[in-house]
Amino acid sequence: MSEVLQGMNIKSVKYLHSSDKDKIVVSFEKNVNGNTAEIKATYSEPPRPEFAEAFEALRSDCAEIFEFDDVMKAKIVPYSISSVRTTKDGALQAIISVKLYISHYNSFSALNTPMLVEMTDENSDTVTNAFPAGTADKIRKVLSEAYMYITGKRAQMSLFEDEEDDDLSGGADEMVPASGVHTETARSERIAGSSGPSGTNVSFN
Repeated sequence: MSEVLQGMNIKSVKYLHSSDKDKIVVSFEKNVNGNTAEIKATYSEPPRPEFAEAFEALRSDCAEIFEFDDVMKAKIVPYSISSVRTTKDGALQAIISVKLYISHYNSFSALNTPMLVEMTDENSDTVTNAFPAGTADKIRKVLSEAYMYITGKRAQMSLFEDEEDDDLSGGADEMVPASGVHTETARSERIAGSSGPSGTNVSFN
């Protein structure tokens, strides 16, 4: 089971940011009229600063996982958490993705961590693919920020006057079921990617 936030299972969060555009994609499961709906929602509204800070907080953890030194650490930007689930003993599992800046080509490449698991008292004797200490809590912070984002808490304001958006459609560029068939299009605007240093365009769709 994915991380559960007030009845919602968030399975992945992707945040692509540039100086003039944001693209946030959240995949989640939600109970709708007694049935579990799998939804992928795309947004371009700027998030709260805490949303970006939650991703940035994972930089050191990712550098440790990839065995990067400080020079390489400065070149990575965490931008995605995917394959989120919770094991039977309550441990969080996920994959973290980062953009690695390649200065020679003024471009980025994507790197994914292995599927890692939170070390707990229950699995400490058997787990061999554990996150660094504290990483799971940082991932939970990202998931919490994603939940607040898709329920209307964004960029120093609430889209819904401090009330959560029950149908989750407010402000979405696009919401589709897991099959990829469109169920709702709020706006036709589509954002292709983000930009790196010196205006380099990079796309991680």
